[in-house]
Amino acid sequence: MPSLLACTTAIRNALFVVLFMWIGFVIFSPQAKAADHYVATPSQLTTALAGALPGDTITMRNGTWSDLYLRINGNHGTAAANITLRAETPGEVFLTGTSRLRIGRDYWVVDGLVFKDGALGSGMGDVIEFRDGSSRLANHSRLTNSQMLYFNPVDDTAYKWVSLFGQYNRVDHSHFEGKSNPGALLVVWRYGDTSDHEDHHRIDHNYFGKIPPLGANGAEVIRIGTSQYSRGDSFTTVDYNYFEECDGEGELISVKAGRNNIRYNTIFNSEGGIVLRHGDYSNVNGNFIFGNNYSTLSVGIRIIGEGHKIYNNYISGISGTPSSSLRGAIIVMNGDADFDEDDSDGTLLLHTYKPVRNVKIVNNTLVHNGRNILIGSGSYSVPPDQLTFANNLVYSPSGTVFIPYSTATGTIYEGNMMLGASFGLSPVPPGIDTSSDPLLGLSALNLYRPSSASPVVGAAGGTYTFVTEDMDGQSRTGAADIGADQLSAAAVVRKPLARGDVGPVWLIAPTYYADPARPYYYLEAEGYSSISGGFSDALCDVCSGGAYSHVPDGSGGAPATDVLNYRIELTTSATLYVHLLSSGIDTSSDSFNVSVNGSAYQTVATTSDGSWMWKRHATPFSLVPGLNTISIHFREDGTRVDRLALSSFSAAP
Repeated sequence: MPSLLACTTAIRNALFVVLFMWIGFVIFSPQAKAADHYVATPSQLTTALAGALPGDTITMRNGTWSDLYLRINGNHGTAAANITLRAETPGEVFLTGTSRLRIGRDYWVVDGLVFKDGALGSGMGDVIEFRDGSSRLANHSRLTNSQMLYFNPVDDTAYKWVSLFGQYNRVDHSHFEGKSNPGALLVVWRYGDTSDHEDHHRIDHNYFGKIPPLGANGAEVIRIGTSQYSRGDSFTTVDYNYFEECDGEGELISVKAGRNNIRYNTIFNSEGGIVLRHGDYSNVNGNFIFGNNYSTLSVGIRIIGEGHKIYNNYISGISGTPSSSLRGAIIVMNGDADFDEDDSDGTLLLHTYKPVRNVKIVNNTLVHNGRNILIGSGSYSVPPDQLTFANNLVYSPSGTVFIPYSTATGTIYEGNMMLGASFGLSPVPPGIDTSSDPLLGLSALNLYRPSSASPVVGAAGGTYTFVTEDMDGQSRTGAADIGADQLSAAAVVRKPLARGDVGPVWLIAPTYYADPARPYYYLEAEGYSSISGGFSDALCDVCSGGAYSHVPDGSGGAPATDVLNYRIELTTSATLYVHLLSSGIDTSSDSFNVSVNGSAYQTVATTSDGSWMWKRHATPFSLVPGLNTISIHFREDGTRVDRLALSSFSAAP
């Protein structure tokens, strides 16, 4: 039997071993080693980037960092312990001049940086690349809470703002505004077609806006892939983004790979749209596209390829033009008879248009579009085959429902309700009700919704198992409704986004970054940064955004207390007019006061007969570099304002 001394010794030794193991765990665990490296100079930053370990944070001092070549190529982070590069104060670290960022390691997070007052020259690459050289690709890394503003060259040097390489990377809650040079803004780069080359990136909760027409291809906001590697699947998700005045070209989101999800985005007043250019089996669902008759060149959704599902989308105000078969709410293209994606015979032809086959267009709502559904668009000869149009709601009293450029084959129509000034197909196919009034009414957020007495309620046909909810995120339980909206008392989960719903969390929303060189910089009246007194918003079926702001007639008010304020940031000083798209109801309700940065009031007199016109004050205001506040003040109740336009021109927009 062991002695008492031996037992005591054994217990003491066991406790020592446990204590030693605990001390080792504390010392050598990633959590224990995590450190915050504060850096104030480029050399300190370079050292910290090279030596950071999993769980570490590198904090950049506030202020301007000019011509910084920021390369992340040291250690990888881990899934449990990312390495973070962040601003000391989010939004207060400015990368200017020729500053660039390279993320060449896994599990890194870049947070809170601002790229502004800069441009790249030829041969410098792109502004942000998720790689450091061709062999160091980032995976599971993230750009978040950051901003890039007007980072353009003075010439036509082409570069991207963000290039995604590797796999499982994310760009989120960031703000990209004012790209005007050639080159897509954000690109997902692919270098193969096998399952090893799937991307699995996510691009979400970002603001993209104020992109002028380039006049050529190559000005996409987001491009996924290229024609060369379009036969493979990307599995990239683009969701919860807000796009505003993205006019670079017709392809706002250009999909050039298979099996992607383009969902829950809002596109507002843009010429570009969602284009499935290459690749098969992508889903486009739950998007809100508001054209507001902004341009006859606007695109809703354009379809090329096989197996796509287009559902639960809400598209309104896309006017289109008879002079183009590429502009309208939903555009189904003709294909090229010579398209060839089978390399077994030694020939490939991928850059052209693959014929459209087996595409399901289901439970969409199209309202007040000029040209709703275009079939067989483009110059090629192979018509779409095996299309399904099911449970779609089209209501365009002054528009055309179908515009057939060729005759699709094997088309199924089921459960649709479609009304327009003209229908476009003769005879009307079975499966389309062209006589019932859907009883739509304008609701909040610029959405036309059916009433409870609408014939769309419970009238959907067929079974489409992928449509489990509606555009609001409400479950489609029981009998399904026609259109994107299911009548439901359940809470709304999703809604059309606005500028203030996306982008960096530190950004006081909405803040507008006006470019004095832009002829007219537009703001929605209801996009104010603050509202006070008797001002409120009201629904309006002819207004941009579906609403205007006003002090209601008869309620009275005072200029000092009844105010709409708008935050405007400029890079340089400017002398600008504030044009108001406005309306008065009579001669006692037809004017506003306007001021800038607390200046003396100037009066904007508008119409007195209820019509909408652009009006301005007499003398331009002087705005300063940095933050400015434009204010619309009460002068007469009952006067209404829909939009603002800032411009050095005295002529109305």
